[in-house]
Amino acid sequence: MTESNDHGLVVLAGTGASFTTPTLSALTISDSGLNGFYLSANGAAASLSGATVSDLSVSGSGDHGVYVYAAAAGSITNASLDEVTIEDSGVDGLHMEATATGSTISGASLTDIDVGDSGGMGAYLLATTNASAITTPTLARISVHDSTLDGMRLHSAGVGSALTGASLSDVSIEDSLDYGLYLYASSSGAFSAKVENSTATNNLQYGVFVDDDTTGAFTADLGGGALGGTGGNRIFNNLLQDIRADMDNGQLKAEGNWWGSTTGLSASESILDGTSTVSYTHLTLPTNREV
Repeated sequence: MTESNDHGLVVLAGTGASFTTPTLSALTISDSGLNGFYLSANGAAASLSGATVSDLSVSGSGDHGVYVYAAAAGSITNASLDEVTIEDSGVDGLHMEATATGSTISGASLTDIDVGDSGGMGAYLLATTNASAITTPTLARISVHDSTLDGMRLHSAGVGSALTGASLSDVSIEDSLDYGLYLYASSSGAFSAKVENSTATNNLQYGVFVDDDTTGAFTADLGGGALGGTGGNRIFNNLLQDIRADMDNGQLKAEGNWWGSTTGLSASESILDGTSTVSYTHLTLPTNREV
């Protein structure tokens, strides 16, 4: 599928519709005017469940490369994207969003994905306003590189929104022109995520920015925290600082990680807003990825 002026390929459940277990594989989508691949439940009682997408290549999209979107009380459950390559998107490479009251994306599995040269974020998960929610997304074996903005951002943004139960493992984020990994909640959004065995390096600003700017519940676990995170992350050689923590004067758990040095995280490589702290014991050797 090449050179569409619209979306390259659309899988859509509209108002009142139920779409169950659509399966797509071995697809190439290039040069779409809007989003390359668009997966959506949009409208009251719209339900899209069990979608499975594998061996997908998307390049040259005018907007997002892959867009997963629940809106107007639509729900997407147990969607799986596996073995996906996304290149040269005009905006975000991979964008997942739940917006408006009652819109939900639950149980999404994003695995073995390579995202490069995005005009916006490399990967962006966003729960926007009014009780919209993204719950228990799994992101594993994802490589994000050369993003114009953040490499990967997870954001619970609105009144009563939730982005919770996120699990990131074996994620590599390199050469972003803004933050590497940004974990963020604002307004009264709820947020929880753990990050394990992942890499943030050579990003222009912070390697990892953990930003608790919400009146709602906020938990980020980079190792040794409340979510059972095992650490094993590699956060080093970022051009501003390796980590920034704004924990509303609380503590960020980041145990058992590699900070590019046998002596651990140095004061010059961290920014702690207010009286926020980072609790860490460091690895004296990196884990399985080369440094």
